[in-house]
Amino acid sequence: MKKNYFYALFASLMLFMAMPANAQISSMTDLYGKYKFTAKITPTDAGKAYKDAWTEECEVQITSAGSGLAVVKGLAGADYSLTITSIFPDYNSFLAVNPNGNYSYFNAIDGYHGVTNPEGKDPFDMQESFPMVFSYDPNTKDITVEDFAFAGFAWPEGNCVATIYAQVTDVKMTLIEAETVVIPDIAGEWKFEGSLRNPDRSPKGFTIDLVASDETLKKWDATLVFEGYEDVPFVLPATFDGSMLTIPYDSIFLSKSDSIRLGTRSSATATNGSLEFKYSSSTAMVVWNYIYVRKDTTKINDAGEPVAGAPVYQVFEGNAYITREDPNAFDWSGVYTVAVPEEGVNVIDESIAFPTEFDVVIEKVPGGFAVTEFMGYSDYKYPITVNADGKSAEIGLTTYYGPAFLKYIGEVDGDYFYHVLSDGNGEATSLRITLQDDGTIALGDFAIQSWLYMADEYNPYVLMSGAVATKKNDTAIENVTVEDAVVKGIFDMQGRKIENITAPGLYIIDGVKVLVK
Repeated sequence: MKKNYFYALFASLMLFMAMPANAQISSMTDLYGKYKFTAKITPTDAGKAYKDAWTEECEVQITSAGSGLAVVKGLAGADYSLTITSIFPDYNSFLAVNPNGNYSYFNAIDGYHGVTNPEGKDPFDMQESFPMVFSYDPNTKDITVEDFAFAGFAWPEGNCVATIYAQVTDVKMTLIEAETVVIPDIAGEWKFEGSLRNPDRSPKGFTIDLVASDETLKKWDATLVFEGYEDVPFVLPATFDGSMLTIPYDSIFLSKSDSIRLGTRSSATATNGSLEFKYSSSTAMVVWNYIYVRKDTTKINDAGEPVAGAPVYQVFEGNAYITREDPNAFDWSGVYTVAVPEEGVNVIDESIAFPTEFDVVIEKVPGGFAVTEFMGYSDYKYPITVNADGKSAEIGLTTYYGPAFLKYIGEVDGDYFYHVLSDGNGEATSLRITLQDDGTIALGDFAIQSWLYMADEYNPYVLMSGAVATKKNDTAIENVTVEDAVVKGIFDMQGRKIENITAPGLYIIDGVKVLVK
């Protein structure tokens, strides 16, 4: 998820922001911590049935997140997190929105819900979308929040309608305890991994060589080299707050003779901007915004006057990373056998049985790793985020549409029916895996549930705890290629025998799963 759709809101934001100040807060990590939340909450008639879902005084947290700059957890005591998308240090303010686009499932309230402005403006109308504005004191870090409302969403005739459940006013957040942020060392060469808008046109990639310029690891010298323009390296000052690497630029020409330069998404004439990368692990950072390359041209308008502009020449697309080699990083990829102890199996619904010993496949993907098979299901991938300790990681169980899908089963009473994977609390958050001293991997508690999509109804099948994954001995066949693969005894991942291997992928050769390259 990127923050590119929030820049249009900046103009309206200025209407109620204070005049620029000398900010002592430079990034969201400076505001990480626990806060005391106080507010006045007035339920509407429609929301009186849910009044116990909120509290006027509680503890909330601002901390890191897989998407967005950070999250605000537990707003008004709700089982809910807002995604922080933008911070404006010169105005001592930041913006937050509903997760997953503009809505989220709230355990205490049936159906979809989120925050809106007090009038309940349609959250899917981009001109009326409601980013909450948080204003902070740069000295005390205390925060005030503009009035908002909790609302439920429905879509009669395809149009989103918000029903106000409660008005929330006089919102304040007082810092209780600041969170200590460890700044990781990001020194080394990072290489772009991702797709291009114009794959046949240079530049086709770039590298960033980072060298720390102070001992805090917050300031860096970044040397950028673009593929196809290696003779023009750029050395730019960069900042890193432990979460976001920011590299400002101005008038960076990859080729002056061809007028090819870095540009911005929204302007054909702007020559300054910044490259932003969100730290994901010791080996990967997310390309936070699309990176645009433009080519200056001059056209004649209808009045016969020359008009200068720079059409888009190349785009480094979203869902991309910059990555580096780290010899000390643990390689999570492989085929594992997971065993769940008998005492760790809690069967809730006996209508379907699930194995307590099964395979899990983890593959390397751009930017890191992903689970590509779990308990025989291989229809979906689950991204893995490696934690700062390097010995634990989180398997993401949340998709844009909701929980982690295991398999689409079919339609039931006109609704879409799935098997889904959730954490031990039955929620679509993440599943922690931890490397143990003996080389095995411990899995956190997890559950398998049924899910009716439109009704948003969950029913658990089984809860499993104490699972341990042991890596299979797949080193007997290394660096297998399509040409070298043995034909005899080869099966695909569904166990069907095949006559020949015609493409790279995971196969079973002589009973062992191997990666054919």
